[in-house]
Amino acid sequence: ALFDDGMMINTMCTMVFKTVKHRLKGWITCSQPLRMANGTVIPAVAQWTGMIWVGDVKTQGMFVVFNSRGRWAFLVGKPLLIVFKVQHDYNTDQVTV
Repeated sequence: ALFDDGMMINTMCTMVFKTVKHRLKGWITCSQPLRMANGTVIPAVAQWTGMIWVGDVKTQGMFVVFNSRGRWAFLVGKPLLIVFKVQHDYNTDQVTV
């Protein structure tokens, strides 16, 4: 996953979603328009809400699904970064969960 503390949502690529959606409960069709950093608008195709575990921390999270064209599988945005108390060292561009 990539971490993006400027994103106000969490996102999943459609390629990953197509592979795992048969195992996911809690997903719905969604056509919410998403504005990218370069200004283009891409429609979402689904939204998944469910439980996420990282280490000993468990929380309900939500991922909006859209086609990243294989550039990444997941973008973890501010909502989950806050819950999991992720620390970002901007000097080394490394995150600690």
